[in-house]
Amino acid sequence: MRLRLIPQWGQGFTSECQLKTAQDQLEWHSQIKPTRLPVLALHIGNKKFARTNECDIFVKFFYHKKSVIFQMSKDKLCRKVDIPFDDITSFCFVFGQQSDILTIEVKSSLIPLSAAKPLPGKFLDWKVDYSKDDEYYFPESKSLWVEAEKGSLEKTYAKLKNICKTCHLMVNAWKKEEIMNCMHHTGVGRQQDRHASE
Repeated sequence: MRLRLIPQWGQGFTSECQLKTAQDQLEWHSQIKPTRLPVLALHIGNKKFARTNECDIFVKFFYHKKSVIFQMSKDKLCRKVDIPFDDITSFCFVFGQQSDILTIEVKSSLIPLSAAKPLPGKFLDWKVDYSKDDEYYFPESKSLWVEAEKGSLEKTYAKLKNICKTCHLMVNAWKKEEIMNCMHHTGVGRQQDRHASE
């Protein structure tokens, strides 16, 4: 179906301008619409959290607010880190043959938040949580990385490139055996090596 705008006499230019403005606004709102992506695994410091039927993990980009959250829900507890783009020193995208990887470095240590799963119709009440009461706590770290399904991070990279002009974006299309080089570059791999050697 084709749609055609037929302006009244003398209003052609105005109507075309209004239509162009409306189209631009629609495209802009489409660009800044938040992106929610399920991930296969979340790595913070020397800890790895894998996605399972009981453990939901996702990353969500808020382009208008210029922030990104990494959230995990397990049993009756939710945990997340909320990172403003201004606090991020680099995004490293790795588009591998089997999966996509995003590594983020921040200026200061991540602030872990937790909340109990609310009752239906209620909102999460997030609070800063540095406790280590269970194995699912988020350790202190200045970097994290996630592994996602192949091709799932490409649109996110394109949006960041268009919207966040000040973001430091790195992109690599490496093979699986080269991915750890990126981890060592960001410091994540070095933290894991130290933990493994202890």
